[in-house]
Amino acid sequence: TSLADTYFEQGKLHQAARLYAETLQMADQVDGPDSAYAQGVHFGMGKVFYAWNRLDEAVVSCERGRQLSHRWGNVNLQAACLALTAQLERARGSFDKAQEAATAAASLVATEERIRERPHSPDWLIWVKTALARFWLEQGKIETALFLIHDKGVFPDAFTPETVSPTGLLLDVPIPYQL
Repeated sequence: TSLADTYFEQGKLHQAARLYAETLQMADQVDGPDSAYAQGVHFGMGKVFYAWNRLDEAVVSCERGRQLSHRWGNVNLQAACLALTAQLERARGSFDKAQEAATAAASLVATEERIRERPHSPDWLIWVKTALARFWLEQGKIETALFLIHDKGVFPDAFTPETVSPTGLLLDVPIPYQL
């Protein structure tokens, strides 16, 4: 799914979706519908559907990715699916479900960080923390967002109005890191 992820990051959503679908089909043929390979593919498809504003399909993909990541013990991907679900539920107007998913994702991240001195996949944790920070900022909870990402070298005095505004963060304005 690395190429599909790259296509997604480049904004080539149709190519990403095609590759995710092909990968999912191959995984299903080899290992069946509960393939370990499918967990990340469902997450990727969830992001594509979200970008296309196909929120119901995005929620279904994310939930399937979360179920599979739970089954296969992939805590980082499970947290990522929950963080994306929080964003999706917020976009659908289901604020209670959004809050529940965000809280569950934050809990998984905190547990993972307590258990392991070095997480299995720091990139996933950074993605989850960034997604959750955006979610909390959209809710007007700036302190919660800052607390969540503070340990990654991001400090309040480094923020500008563009990086703290929910619209700026939704557009992926880079958060300045202190060197």
